[in-house]
Amino acid sequence: MSIENPDEAPKKPGLFHRYLLSFSFIIICSLVTLLLAGILGKMNLLPPGGELKTSMQLLFASSLIALVFVTVAYLHTNYLGFSSFNFTAVLPKKKQIISTILVLATPLVLILSGLLVDFLGLNTEQFSGFDKAGLKSDAIFFFLAVSIVAPVSEEIVFRGVLLHTLVRDAVNSRYKILLKTGAVIFSSLLFASLHLEKGKPGIILPAFLLSCHFSLIVLQSSSLAPSIFAHALSNAISGYAFLYAEPI
Repeated sequence: MSIENPDEAPKKPGLFHRYLLSFSFIIICSLVTLLLAGILGKMNLLPPGGELKTSMQLLFASSLIALVFVTVAYLHTNYLGFSSFNFTAVLPKKKQIISTILVLATPLVLILSGLLVDFLGLNTEQFSGFDKAGLKSDAIFFFLAVSIVAPVSEEIVFRGVLLHTLVRDAVNSRYKILLKTGAVIFSSLLFASLHLEKGKPGIILPAFLLSCHFSLIVLQSSSLAPSIFAHALSNAISGYAFLYAEPI
């Protein structure tokens, strides 16, 4: 029986390699999603050009994107040789309290980011191509898409995979604060860029701020469950305001 030489063991990707993989991961997800959307558009299962008009189309498109992202995320983590889909964690009481406070502060972060974009005069309107009356008639599908499908898939991808990929070695580094800050900023910029809509660059700011908030929750709780709940709460509030709030 031969004994393996530890020097011959495969080396784990370095920091730069992981950042490059993370960026390419988003590019691959986006390209695959666009390809599938184009194919489904040709089959009349989605409208051409991605001009969604109903909640059923929104739910279908969101589920499609979620399937692509979670599949590529699974392959991504397997390649790096670690698991990052952690939904439970045993924490000291102090961390539990801080995590809970951060989750409960999500509406405040949403309000403050809204006030900031209003102050800057940025256009952040979403779902502008939708018929509100039509959305209200099947609102359950709208909220399934924005409050369940989107938060679960996005948290698995951006916090469970990207953020975890970038910070996993930070604990043993003398530069752990700097590395964690860079990881939060980098993953949040990718998250915000994915929410960019044509003619509405202002959406990047609130998406970036909320992503940083969700990242802090994950780093504090060591679990995706609290960030998924916070993300769902944020999307539910935004979706309800879009459908039912009267303009001031």
